[in-house]
Amino acid sequence: MRAAWALTAALALALLAAMDAAAQPARWSAEAWRKDLRVLRQVVRVAHQNPFHTADSQALEAAFDDLHARIPALTDFEIAFGMHRIMASLGDGHSWLTYYGRDLSRYFPFDAWEFSDGLYLTHAAAGHDRAAGARVLAIDGVPLEEVRERLRPWISLDNEMEVLRQVPLMLRQPLVLHAAGITRERDRAEFTLLGPDGRSFEETFRGRDFAAYKTWREGQRTPEEEVRHLRRRNEFFWYETLASENAIFFQFNWFDDMPGEPFEEFLDGLFADLDSRPDACLILDVRHNVGGRIALVDPLVERIRRRPDLARRGRLYAITGRATFSSALMLVARLERHTGVVLAGEPGSGKPNSYGQYTPFKLPETGLEGSISTHFHQEGEALDTRDRIEVQLEAVPSFADYRAGRDPALEAVLDHWRAARESGRP
Repeated sequence: MRAAWALTAALALALLAAMDAAAQPARWSAEAWRKDLRVLRQVVRVAHQNPFHTADSQALEAAFDDLHARIPALTDFEIAFGMHRIMASLGDGHSWLTYYGRDLSRYFPFDAWEFSDGLYLTHAAAGHDRAAGARVLAIDGVPLEEVRERLRPWISLDNEMEVLRQVPLMLRQPLVLHAAGITRERDRAEFTLLGPDGRSFEETFRGRDFAAYKTWREGQRTPEEEVRHLRRRNEFFWYETLASENAIFFQFNWFDDMPGEPFEEFLDGLFADLDSRPDACLILDVRHNVGGRIALVDPLVERIRRRPDLARRGRLYAITGRATFSSALMLVARLERHTGVVLAGEPGSGKPNSYGQYTPFKLPETGLEGSISTHFHQEGEALDTRDRIEVQLEAVPSFADYRAGRDPALEAVLDHWRAARESGRP
């Protein structure tokens, strides 16, 4: 494994060095980048609790040295992406470096998602109307499966669910595709797509700067407005009663207080409502929750544990997804250990026992920001080596489900709940 990592790192750096450095003017000097690289190396050495739990120490040091030597010949993006690759090699989802928001990348005008039946472009800008709703088969002749493999070394992850989440986002970035050796040109790609009629066709996309991409994206209206779990995913937390199902649907999207509504006050209202419905089930949806304040995990778990009928009698469900991470994954692990929760959807992108604790840092010269893992969190048993928490009710939407506004995960939960009530349980 260590030899394979070293070979992958060498190939990645060779790709970076081969790119056309003149295509993007440098914003920072070589010395500024080298100073930031020295700081990044120190962050990895000192701040990470165990930087070599996955990466080989000699290979990691060699990657830093090689990038340091090549900096004068590289563009700003190439250097930032090289640093990004080194952080991904540490092998945990909390250690990363981002170049977003620094005008270092460009974007193709589409959105994409990996569904149960393939990776689809969910919408695309004017001029690419045929592409919206088409399935991706290849990029510049590289089959999609190989695209995923070439992008994987650049993804900070705890398990493969993060690949499912990140690859559709990376497909929008032409410089990323070029750095990974997928496309021939820096700012252009030819996508081979499969239309709804079953016929394949070629669609050429060209990159846009972030401001233009953001303007386009903010103007989109999508089927998401028809799906309950997508409509309010930008709110930290909310709930509604599904009266006909004798259930409360609680979507928890971020671990923090909302302005004017502390989380614990929200929980007071939620559980007062639940207590007034003694036979109702609670459906906790954390499939969009990537974490936040760890201190908010216990208040929710303890409220559930203080209600034995809820915790032990099959009245508790949790829907997880590929974005369930960090504090949200800790919550799921504690529910799995201490309650009778039934898990639905798909596994989250974290491990029960893993390196984590979002600890931010900022590089002094370029201002690029990142995170480094500073703690080891044990939420499972001491010998729990799982790289994910599996679900009992697997339900991943197809593209047709998305277009129709269906939510297979919630449907699976409600079907299970109806069957339980009909059989006299709980």
